[in-house]
Amino acid sequence: MPAILKDSAASTWLSVAANPRKIYVSEKCSGVTYSFEPETKTWHGPYDLRPDPTMFFLTTVFADDRLILVGLIGVPENVRSVKVWEVKGESLEELREMGEMPEVLLEKLKGSRSCEMSSVTVTSAGDTLYIHNNSNPEEMVVCEIVEGGLCEWSSMKNVLVNDESQVMDRMVCTCSTVTMANLQRALTNHDRRFSVKQIQ
Repeated sequence: MPAILKDSAASTWLSVAANPRKIYVSEKCSGVTYSFEPETKTWHGPYDLRPDPTMFFLTTVFADDRLILVGLIGVPENVRSVKVWEVKGESLEELREMGEMPEVLLEKLKGSRSCEMSSVTVTSAGDTLYIHNNSNPEEMVVCEIVEGGLCEWSSMKNVLVNDESQVMDRMVCTCSTVTMANLQRALTNHDRRFSVKQIQ
């Protein structure tokens, strides 16, 4: 692993996006990115993933087979924008802006309890990104990548935040495709420990 990544080898500092062919590891503040090929066990880079010099935080994720970059623009005390780019090219040199979060959703993402937003977490399933503020996870912003590589935005309340039956110190989000067969197997398991919440 390159030295710059070893020095900050923790999930708070690094963003990891993987597909079956490559793993991309980015330093969330600087945008310094390396790729790793498991088949040849070789590292490539560094690459610069800061298309906007005023970006102070970024994270990467795959949506379907596209490498996606989500960046916070401004400063933690005054986030002016959240933007989404598609990253292409052998040296990650092609960054195409796909969309910018509408201001009303940016305000929801910032939350009502804090005056700053220093980071976000992004998860994906298929062509949909789910973005939440780590310090105020009460609202989740949804970015669906539609035909033409554009973004359609919406949001939903995080039902777990206001669920008084839950004692929550930290929230971890992940996405996965769940089939009917998976649900059927879970429902027939006598040891089941899950609940279904409807999100409005």
